[in-house]
Amino acid sequence: MLKSVSQQLVDRCLRPVAPELRERAVLHTIDWLACAAIGSSAPSAPVLWCATELPNCSDKSSLSDDPWRQLLYEASLGNLFEMDDVHRTALVHPGSVVVPSTLFMARRLGANGSDILTAIVRGYEAMIRFGMGVGEAHYDLRHNTATCGVLGAAAAACSLLQLNESDWVNAFGHAVTQAAGLWQVRLESCMSKQWHLARTAQTGIQAALYARAGLSAPEQIFEGRKGYFAANCPDGDLSKIVENSSIDWQINVTSFKPWPACRHAHAAIDAAILVRKQILEKYGDLEKWDTLKSVVVRSYVDALAFCDNSQPSSSLRARFSLQHAVAIALLTGNATLEDFEIPSINNPVVKIIRRKIQLVEDSRYSVLYPAHFGAGVQVEFLDGSIFKEAVQDAWGDPEWPLLDQDIYDKARNLMREAGWDNTYIDGELSACGKLFIEPESVCQLNSIQ
Repeated sequence: MLKSVSQQLVDRCLRPVAPELRERAVLHTIDWLACAAIGSSAPSAPVLWCATELPNCSDKSSLSDDPWRQLLYEASLGNLFEMDDVHRTALVHPGSVVVPSTLFMARRLGANGSDILTAIVRGYEAMIRFGMGVGEAHYDLRHNTATCGVLGAAAAACSLLQLNESDWVNAFGHAVTQAAGLWQVRLESCMSKQWHLARTAQTGIQAALYARAGLSAPEQIFEGRKGYFAANCPDGDLSKIVENSSIDWQINVTSFKPWPACRHAHAAIDAAILVRKQILEKYGDLEKWDTLKSVVVRSYVDALAFCDNSQPSSSLRARFSLQHAVAIALLTGNATLEDFEIPSINNPVVKIIRRKIQLVEDSRYSVLYPAHFGAGVQVEFLDGSIFKEAVQDAWGDPEWPLLDQDIYDKARNLMREAGWDNTYIDGELSACGKLFIEPESVCQLNSIQ
């Protein structure tokens, strides 16, 4: 009898995890920690914390110690500034779900570094492979990080709980029955996306705990007649969840994000920075924006679908605006946290550049997407000068990776922006490193406050 999709995916997740994979998992832990740190400094962070509190609770002290409350808060922080890691073909941000879920369970269980990093690798594998199979129609309406994230959290929890294969299958069945998250959240100024992440992490962990307690779940939750793919994935491909490929473990091809914007805007930012260098070489300065004639940004269809916003009215909207991202990249040669705040949004020069930008869906990029996130930028001035650059892959992708030092530098910068002092930063980064260097030691990472 053929194995179910769940069983085949469990088999993949339970393969031995080599040391180099655990070392890679350290980098993703550091990256999430930095993203959560800066998230904890956002104006919405205290609201997210308060949102986990039950009203009229007579015992406030016990409530503040509620571990589920800490999970819901931490898991909601990782993508507030759109700097969390991303897997291109799955279109998921695994770190924002898998890492806080793993650390939550590790603290409760007193897990050691080796077990923690192994759980992260397995969580990435399950979540990403689910995302690789759901299809374009699913992603058009549903938030893959939320829907597929339940499997990442469940896998990480199963690994730390050292469940047997049968329990893993039940955990996957429980998790996928609750997989949810609609993309209406990106069409309106709202905070439901953070609830997606919090709920996803808790649901995946609870699924593993249900399985551990002996509660059975549907084994054919993916392929069944009334299973997830029948209900939610009209063009899904189940084979992609379990197929053998040249990529042994998906964490190795998960991208890191250098810019605080939607990943669909990153290739355009990279191309715009390269164009800016050309402009500087010709003119020697950048005081010519009043003579700007046009800017044409070419990219794949989802980049336009997610990030066509010529007049962003908030930081959140600016992070999902190709026009704003390209404008600040042309003007500054960078894309910092401050560049997506209100003063930059209202900068008169930025407004001039944004108004000149035309977005064009280009089949040359669309046909390669999502295996490659590419874009081209062309700038023309009134004197007839034309400057253009194109990139097939965004900085941080496997073809153009961030170096380990880049990831550490990003982490330190975000932690400093969050108000952490250097001594505390050093301690947290050291604790991350010890997960690998001292694999038998218990996790010493602090909770995000």
